[in-house]
Amino acid sequence: MEEAGLTFATTHSAEVKDLAIKSESFALAAVEFDIDRLEPTYRLQWGEVGNSNALDIAAGLGLPPSMLQEARRCMSEDLSEGNEAQRSGNLMASLERHLAEQRRRSSEAARACDDAQEELATARERKHEIDENGDELRAEIKATPIQIKEDAMTAFEAAIADVDRTVNDRQQDVS
Repeated sequence: MEEAGLTFATTHSAEVKDLAIKSESFALAAVEFDIDRLEPTYRLQWGEVGNSNALDIAAGLGLPPSMLQEARRCMSEDLSEGNEAQRSGNLMASLERHLAEQRRRSSEAARACDDAQEELATARERKHEIDENGDELRAEIKATPIQIKEDAMTAFEAAIADVDRTVNDRQQDVS
């Protein structure tokens, strides 16, 4: 009975990656990397070829642009020579950046939607308050002329009563 050896290895070697892609004796895995924060997410991606983020990290750490440009030129020459692992890694890195951007946009859209829903709820609440206050004001406005009329009638009746008393008092004085 044959025993299989088990080895975990990590590499940036394109040749080793190519061998792992072409042979069933190997299993591929990559650790996801957040390009924006320049740190690993520690999510293991089975069946994926990892991509070197060395140049992105170097750019984030301030490597001069001219050196980065030269390094990228050298890498693109490697790609043109048929390095399958590197092409696959670059494609995955591009897809990961695109996915991260879409996640960021989705998160922003969700926050904007939540904000809009809060504003809508606040506006509805304010409308309800205005409607209630409007009903109260309408009732008050409707009642105001009636109250003024009642107050005027009371004052008028009091004035007439005063006039009647005055007339009666004078008639008694005359008699």
